[in-house]
Amino acid sequence: MDYMVAGMAGKLVAFIAVSIMVGMAAGYAASVAFAPKSAAAPSPIILNPANAKSDPDRAADTSNHILLNADGKITGRVILVGKYVENEQERYHFLVLPDLQYRDMVNDRNKASLDNALMIELLYKDNPVIPKMHIGQHVEIHGPYVQDKTNGWNEIDPASFIKEI
Repeated sequence: MDYMVAGMAGKLVAFIAVSIMVGMAAGYAASVAFAPKSAAAPSPIILNPANAKSDPDRAADTSNHILLNADGKITGRVILVGKYVENEQERYHFLVLPDLQYRDMVNDRNKASLDNALMIELLYKDNPVIPKMHIGQHVEIHGPYVQDKTNGWNEIDPASFIKEI
């Protein structure tokens, strides 16, 4: 009789084990079949305001800047991200250490005050939420290339296009 109970117990354990495995397999199959499709890769474009070139408000502020190139471009690595308020308007600042081919865009004031970096400024109206920028990020930036009359350093102000590269 003990053999009969032991045999039935063994069959019961085997039945439970197989049921669990079948249930797990069915659950996995259902999760794969009904899983949401993977999202598309995020865009490398960080800032691309509509009609940036045709907007007269995007022009560099000539009362505080000397225009060096209306269509400035730089590539480099972000070394600082910040936000400040000027004349009751929020602005974002980024310092970008230029790649080798753009190192001549920095002047002596950039070297002394900004550790060889170029100041990049954004208009709050273009991005009311600080863009997804981080230290070490490699970026391409376009906008008016100017010299700040107050500080004496060169900058892109305001940036009209930012892309991660």
